[in-house]
Amino acid sequence: DRVGIFLPMLAETAIATLACSRIGAIFVPMFSGYGPDAVATRINDASARLLITADGFYRRGAVVSMKATADAALEQTTSIERVLVVRRTGADVPWTAGRDVWWHDIVPTQPDACEPEDTAADDPYMLIYTSGTTGKPKGAVHVHAGFPVKAAQDLAFCFDVHRGDRLFWLTDLGWMMGPWAIAGGLIAGAAIVLFEGTPDYPEPDRLWEVVERHEATILGISPTVVRALMGRGDDWVERHAMPSLTTLGSTGEPWNPGPWLWTFEKVGKGRCPIVNYSGGTEISG
Repeated sequence: DRVGIFLPMLAETAIATLACSRIGAIFVPMFSGYGPDAVATRINDASARLLITADGFYRRGAVVSMKATADAALEQTTSIERVLVVRRTGADVPWTAGRDVWWHDIVPTQPDACEPEDTAADDPYMLIYTSGTTGKPKGAVHVHAGFPVKAAQDLAFCFDVHRGDRLFWLTDLGWMMGPWAIAGGLIAGAAIVLFEGTPDYPEPDRLWEVVERHEATILGISPTVVRALMGRGDDWVERHAMPSLTTLGSTGEPWNPGPWLWTFEKVGKGRCPIVNYSGGTEISG
């Protein structure tokens, strides 16, 4: 069975991906900022039976509705049988009795143990879609002995991740780096730092404050985010020593010299290597 996951980066998001893989279901991650048409396209192509979403999420101090977007998407689909809703904001949401269920109502009624499903190495694990910038979104099928194993291997050997590390990659579940960080980081024994919202709200140093407060050892960030934060001035990053950091990572686009040097000198304090990682929806590592 295919399970659509249309959630911001919450603890429940990681739990949903792990639960799907444990029972042999195939999860379909979707970018939390998608509109109804994009969500419907992926549900229809995957023939998903279950959609997991939230009432909404927080962005720049405002509540962004997800349930309304999901409902609008489901008007264009026929395969979804149930919608599992995480209460994140507590906002009132439209509700379809008999189809919609609250996460907090269902989870406490489940048994504490769930035996894992036996899966073959090449059984599908995840169906993740390309962005659609070069045509219709295409689903890339990743398998149980492929994506999660390669993610863990790359984090171990490219980023030197060990048990006890704290991995913080600024990403969304709909980008392959989201499932990559969750699966690979946990297999490698690291804790995962999940981030909701934007890196410069309520203050331009929010990202650095999160790194410092949670003692992240690996920080993954895109050059575009660096360029935006550079423009806010050096003072914001210089307020934070971030002594826990050992490694910086980047993917998604090429660097140019100025932002790379700024990241190395200001964020990594001249002591953390920057690993330029090649991802890709179809390759994912």
